[in-house]
Amino acid sequence: MENKEIREAILKKARDEAARIVDEAKEKGGTVVAQAQERKNQLLEDEKNRIIAEAKREAAKLLAQSTLKERQTILRAKDGVMQEILERARKELERQPMDRNQIEPLLNEALEALVTDGTVRLFVAPKDSEAVREFIQTRDELKEKIVEVKEQDMMGGIIAETADGMISIDNSFERRLAMLIPKILPEIGKKLFGG
Repeated sequence: MENKEIREAILKKARDEAARIVDEAKEKGGTVVAQAQERKNQLLEDEKNRIIAEAKREAAKLLAQSTLKERQTILRAKDGVMQEILERARKELERQPMDRNQIEPLLNEALEALVTDGTVRLFVAPKDSEAVREFIQTRDELKEKIVEVKEQDMMGGIIAETADGMISIDNSFERRLAMLIPKILPEIGKKLFGG
């Protein structure tokens, strides 16, 4: 009987050992599964955060682009208004003939700038030709100094040059407007649009 008891003792010990090994394996397996689940959850959280961060970056980028486009649209509209104002001013200058009060200062400025004792030739817009000639006839010093008044395609004003053509003073409305525009555009913009 002793063999039977020994056998039973060995089997019991083997069963106990097997149960202990299975329990340890289950415990280790549970730990591995828990760690895997935790790792999976962390990866999912990381991916979710990455996607959210990417979406936020994309949203910020789209917002910045939209804001830029809006500003560009507003600037184009403002520029269109400014260009329309300038175009109207140009048309008015082209349409309106000069009078004596405009001719005299323009002519005096041009002649003073030439600094010549010689004769002078003038270029004027066709609409101003007669008025300039009449003004010259009222001044003896101008009748002697100005030998010719020629018509030129321009908005108005006066271009004076020495008789030999070596020196020319451009006092045309185009030139004066070109010099004035950079100074007045910011002022016009402030009055129209504030700021």
